[in-house]
Amino acid sequence: MAALSDSSNSGIYVVEGLSREQGIPVDRATTVAFVGPTPRGPIDRPLKLTSAADFLKNFAAPGQRCRLELAIQQYFACGGQNALVVRVSATRHRNLIELPGREGPLVLQAINPGPYEYLRASIDYDGITEADANSFNMVVQRLRSPIEPFIYEQEIFSDISVDENSDQFVGHALMQSDLVTSLEPIPAARPAETISSNSIRSVSYIDCRSGSQPASPSDYDLIGSATEGTGLFALEQAECIDLLCLFSAAPKEDLGPVAVLAADRYCRSKQALLLVDPPLAWMSVADVVTAQHPPGFSSPNLLTYFPRLQARSGVVSTPVSAMGALAGVLAARDRQVGRDSGTPGKLFFKRGAYKPAVNLTADDIRSLARLGINSLVRAPRLHVRVEGEVTLARYSSITSEWGKLHLRRKALFILGSISSCTNWLAFQENESSVWQEIGEQLHPFMQSLHERGYLAGDSPSNAYFVKCDSDSNFGLTGRKGEFAFIVGFALRKSGDHQVFRFSHRDGTCTISELGWRTGLALAS
Repeated sequence: MAALSDSSNSGIYVVEGLSREQGIPVDRATTVAFVGPTPRGPIDRPLKLTSAADFLKNFAAPGQRCRLELAIQQYFACGGQNALVVRVSATRHRNLIELPGREGPLVLQAINPGPYEYLRASIDYDGITEADANSFNMVVQRLRSPIEPFIYEQEIFSDISVDENSDQFVGHALMQSDLVTSLEPIPAARPAETISSNSIRSVSYIDCRSGSQPASPSDYDLIGSATEGTGLFALEQAECIDLLCLFSAAPKEDLGPVAVLAADRYCRSKQALLLVDPPLAWMSVADVVTAQHPPGFSSPNLLTYFPRLQARSGVVSTPVSAMGALAGVLAARDRQVGRDSGTPGKLFFKRGAYKPAVNLTADDIRSLARLGINSLVRAPRLHVRVEGEVTLARYSSITSEWGKLHLRRKALFILGSISSCTNWLAFQENESSVWQEIGEQLHPFMQSLHERGYLAGDSPSNAYFVKCDSDSNFGLTGRKGEFAFIVGFALRKSGDHQVFRFSHRDGTCTISELGWRTGLALAS
């Protein structure tokens, strides 16, 4: 299976997929990604987190309010176990540490941009012979804050040198650093010791110089560049994603239509579900109804809700996002109930210090569900109940069934698993022996889904089919990396197949929905 590197700063990432001999996993864990601005941390690189404490260590800064911090807290509190976070930033300014020396300072530059990347460094000559005037030892630390010097990370570089001909040249040594890099020119003389020369020899550090408060990123920063792997497209470094939570650039701004369209298109290509907050202008159900008539943007891969949350204290406060909580309970249900559940169980999450900002009636809930909007409703014991379980499909897809969240998520899991686990085809020449291998990989996966009750069907042939032959590959025989096959599966009743065509070309897989085909039997 693929492994996501979270330590390299080389800018090169390798994501390994399944080999042609490996079966497609049925029990793959749900992958949830969060993309948005944070005070600090690595940019344009998905970092895997296993707790809210991981977020504080890598992305948070004291005194800086961060919506992603609250969302991550919600996510883990509501049952999420793993998260990928991509920081998006408008600034490329990086803090500097100047280490003075006889021939000028050695200047270190923070790898992560922004003024809240608090670093410091110390220099000593311990263990360095007097004859070696070019070598030194250096310690670089990443701190919680200058006034709260809790050390998050520390790197030690022993016996490095300012001599560019040395195997221990500082410019080369820092290429392995996750914290800093050295700026040219490297001075001819080593930096001065920061260790005091008194009898105690106490360690002292030189702090970084911080820049000014950065501007908020734009929607174009959130989207990023597919060719450069920035913004949203940094998720290309991950093997797959199931849920994407996309945050607006600033707390009191909505996601712009360009960002929503780009994110929806990306999620469709990755068979993922996009979670977005409702517009800030939605203060009542009437606002939602007015905004949604006539129907505007819709997508079977988009999930939103109403209302947002607000503090329970009674003090009027700005409504906050519930995306983290929704992602957490969806991931927890996948794990606890299983993706093969025929009908969805009720979704609840702990509201803690928050409550839904608007009290909804039964009529409100029905009205919102018809519009493709999920409802957040107060429940006993400080919980919130999610009503509706709908996507924003409405009139945008071949079948109205994609408006049902549990059916759409089942389909996305199947499509995403097949797509990512057949990437080995990029290196194969299209011939009949490979068609057979495709079937041998897909049939056990579909059979396992049927045996677990994931698919509807009184027999395997009524539950699914796989077609990979001369018909599906017409005109592709002999071409390298170009293949096409068709998969159908029944989600709602036996023999009622939803059919998709998978086309592999240039290392990518394109999936075309062919619609519901009752009683279709194309198994090869």
